[in-house]
Amino acid sequence: MKEKIGLHIVGGLGDVCLTRKYNAVCGTDLIGKFDVLSIADVYEEQQIKDNDRLDRLFDTIKKYNIKGKIDPKIETVLKNHLLNSINYHQLDQDNPELPSSFFDNVNKNDVIDISVPNKFHLNLVEQVLKKHGHMIVEKPAVHSMDDVTRLRRSITDMNMNGRIIMDAEHYSHYGNVKHYINDFKRISRDKRQGYGLGKINSIELRIEENEGFASERNRGIIEIKKSGGGIWLDTGIHAIAFLRNIGAIIDHSSVNAQPYKSRDAQIQDNKYGETRMDVSFNIQPSKYFSDDCNVSINVAKSCELQHKRFVMHYENGRVEIDIPKKSVNGFNKNGAAIFDHCVPGDAFYHVFEDMRKNIEYNQEPLTSVTKSIENIEDIFLIYGRAKPLIKLKDSKTGPKKNKTSSRLSA
Repeated sequence: MKEKIGLHIVGGLGDVCLTRKYNAVCGTDLIGKFDVLSIADVYEEQQIKDNDRLDRLFDTIKKYNIKGKIDPKIETVLKNHLLNSINYHQLDQDNPELPSSFFDNVNKNDVIDISVPNKFHLNLVEQVLKKHGHMIVEKPAVHSMDDVTRLRRSITDMNMNGRIIMDAEHYSHYGNVKHYINDFKRISRDKRQGYGLGKINSIELRIEENEGFASERNRGIIEIKKSGGGIWLDTGIHAIAFLRNIGAIIDHSSVNAQPYKSRDAQIQDNKYGETRMDVSFNIQPSKYFSDDCNVSINVAKSCELQHKRFVMHYENGRVEIDIPKKSVNGFNKNGAAIFDHCVPGDAFYHVFEDMRKNIEYNQEPLTSVTKSIENIEDIFLIYGRAKPLIKLKDSKTGPKKNKTSSRLSA
């Protein structure tokens, strides 16, 4: 596309936008492909359009509202745009609705990015569906099974006319993860056509982050009323999305799920969900998965070690994806390396670049809203089979089956 795509960000002064999304759009070659035209958030317009008040606002946001760091160069660019060129719209923090003036600035091929707390996603998506523009929606697209039904009905009833709705489930867009997904069939095929690793016998997916819950942002992602669930909904959805992208179908009758809660003092209230979930199940046999293929998933915050690694054990070897190292490595049955790829690039760069290509070629996104709905259904089906919540003795230790509390409700 020769013309820039207009980008309108709802929740544009939140954590993921300030620390990740603006870096991807304004700090790379995407700056020549996208143009941030509008931001909607809960702050008063006077705080945005006055230089001194804007500086104070950013100081407050950086101190209390985000877990990452804002790139100083991106912060300078964003502040300048907020003061001079970006249309800003204030939202009600309890019931955010986009004013008609917001859509006056949105063209047919523009993208509206929804980056607000989970509980507001559905209403905002429905507002946009009644108007115009493509959409990127932060994961999870909705935060309950009732909302899943409503979203599916809204999309079915709406004539999309080529409009694209994309889930911003960013793990699928890490370069090494996408490389594996794109090469998935080739890895299994015989050596004349691929790497000859055969079918997958087992899969280990670990997303464990060494973070506590001192920040409001981290507490918010496991606050059930606000987010819809605990760490399983927030982080487990990356694992479920990965499996769906490689064609794995879960045997729900085989699910074994154990939620845990750390001893962090800030999250002992029952309004907070689990901080760790260990899940296992079988995958239905197919051309690429063996008859007894098993998956184990571990997702957690506030654990002793940090692991972000996917390992697929094949009949004739294994493949390892190290998320932080941006690597994907293949080994034969004897442990000898057969491929070693390092795939650079930020995940959110690929989110926006994929959206641009989807618009240009009118194709379905890798993280389509259809897949998003199915991922959320799997998440809540597994919640429904979860064992009673176990409280850990120590906030920094792994699971120890000690004191048991009431059954998890999401």
